[in-house]
Amino acid sequence: MQPVIFSQKKFKAENMKWFRGGYNISYKKNNILREKIKRTKTYHTLTFSFNFPHDNDVVYFAQSFPYTYSQLMEYLKSIQLDNKKNIHFSQSLLIKTIAKNKCNKISITSRDGTSEDRKNRIGIVILARQHPGETMGSFVM
Repeated sequence: MQPVIFSQKKFKAENMKWFRGGYNISYKKNNILREKIKRTKTYHTLTFSFNFPHDNDVVYFAQSFPYTYSQLMEYLKSIQLDNKKNIHFSQSLLIKTIAKNKCNKISITSRDGTSEDRKNRIGIVILARQHPGETMGSFVM
């Protein structure tokens, strides 16, 4: 649960991007009751300390390293261009998000067999990062 941090001045000075930081890290129950679940359930609070090394810096804190939409698009493009693997990869637009980003349906299967064989294979659906705070799901996928 150690936060990741981005400092604009540290990036400019050391070309350092996001890094893990903070100390005195604590994650524990608080007294705020969760309304939609039984009244005995509470939320949790993450607290930590951080020393700001630069004056007048802009610093961002996050739960995990960001995995951006641009990173996803680049990764999918690299898979599609990699013809060395014995996979058939295709993607098509499923829907657009509120931000007008593409949300594609991706199909990955073996190149073995005919095109008709591939169409008749049993498939599974894997979904990750359906909520904004689920960046880790992108890394797992």
